Amino acid sequence: MNSQIKSFFSTCSIFLLSLIVLSFARFISKGNPYVYIVFPIIWFLLLFFIIIKTKGDLLLRDWKLFKSNKIKNILLSILTLILVYLVIMATHPIFNQFIPSKPITNYAFSTKSIIGLLFSVLAGANNIMVAFVEEVTYRHEGMYVFKSNKLLLILMLIVSSILFGFSHYYNFNGSFLASGPYVVAGAILGLSYLLSNNIWVPIVAHILFNSTDIIASITLLLLTIFK
Repeated sequence: MNSQIKSFFSTCSIFLLSLIVLSFARFISKGNPYVYIVFPIIWFLLLFFIIIKTKGDLLLRDWKLFKSNKIKNILLSILTLILVYLVIMATHPIFNQFIPSKPITNYAFSTKSIIGLLFSVLAGANNIMVAFVEEVTYRHEGMYVFKSNKLLLILMLIVSSILFGFSHYYNFNGSFLASGPYVVAGAILGLSYLLSNNIWVPIVAHILFNSTDIIASITLLLLTIFK
């Protein structure tokens, strides 16, 4: 039980600190995306290396299991991805009403310059790292470690999904309520982990979901270079 309590507080701490880092980055950058992006990259790189150091055995074991039945697990990841897209599309109209009308700063990079496109690729790469960090944090530490107690597991599936959704506060113009679609998406990712018993299934699904930005940025960069 002590290890489970430790995991719960670890998940909550990462959730709170991530929002603090993003808020601090917004305050320091004053709307400059080139300054802003430095802080989340450093933060999620730190979390990435901590996870590799502390959860390396789990990740390696599950990766071997993932590869041993790769067709099934890849299909599960793709199915999870499709379900995530569907639930987000279905729930967006319900929660859009909670998005504040006053816009917050947009940190998109210019697509009219090579530098802007390079930074867009960097931001896209960071989004892939974020997907990895979030899955281990919210799905494993925040939920799966409680699997020995079914009632507690169900409760933590709900709690971790809420924290995951709320972590996208700035994606929805600064609204926790409007992040509801990502709460539901978090539950889908959590259930995929429970059904597959392999952390790489939700990780792959989440990476695929977050890869659209980097694919678009690389495509635009190549078109700009070779036009």
